[in-house]
Amino acid sequence: MLNLEELFKELLETSKCPVCFERCSSPVTCCINGHTICDNCKLTQQQCPVCRCSFSSEKHTSLNQILEILPSECKYEGCPQIERNIKDHEKWCGYRPTKCRLCMWTGQVNYLSMHIQSLHCFASADTNRTIPEFRIDTSFSSKLPHILFGQVFWKIIQYDHAEQRFSMRFVCIPNKDAKIKKEFLIRVEFNSEDICYHASLKVYYNPEYDETSKKNQLLFDGNIFEHFVNDGLEYKLIVKQ
Repeated sequence: MLNLEELFKELLETSKCPVCFERCSSPVTCCINGHTICDNCKLTQQQCPVCRCSFSSEKHTSLNQILEILPSECKYEGCPQIERNIKDHEKWCGYRPTKCRLCMWTGQVNYLSMHIQSLHCFASADTNRTIPEFRIDTSFSSKLPHILFGQVFWKIIQYDHAEQRFSMRFVCIPNKDAKIKKEFLIRVEFNSEDICYHASLKVYYNPEYDETSKKNQLLFDGNIFEHFVNDGLEYKLIVKQ
């Protein structure tokens, strides 16, 4: 009896590029003997990596049409997902590898929240937080996890004394298993007996906004903190979805 699942897996395996081992996507390049290679890898190869023959300049319309409708397996180990637009899925896949920014732990995104809640202190919203080691005459950086709406966010604080610049950046660790809106509002407050200073930020839940991105970031003039530093820096984080 024909096993369609096995047949489909063999078809996916056959369609993989021999260089990057990902499924070839349209438009595909073939050598004169018919071996395929993905368009990106073709740029790095002078000849066919399988038979060492030259590439063909002919268009392979039927093959490209088949590749366009053929779905792909998720590249992350353990994930059973098969989709046509697999790249979109992989950005959010819970089987993606990730690491803890507080220790040496590495694992799947699905288990990051459990790891943090079991072994680390994590910040909740609408509570006062204190950075006890903060001084206005010394540069400073810290990373603290937040678990908001079932998702993990890293709050990265950096203070550059020379530039008098204070930044607070929120980096989301996407996990499609959790339900969340595309954006939410964060308000940061600094208070003293005489002064209140606050700023708001619309945080976008986008997997492409990493630690180097200028998105999801609040910037403050470092000169304001002389009014708020007293045995550290206290602030309040308010989150609204």
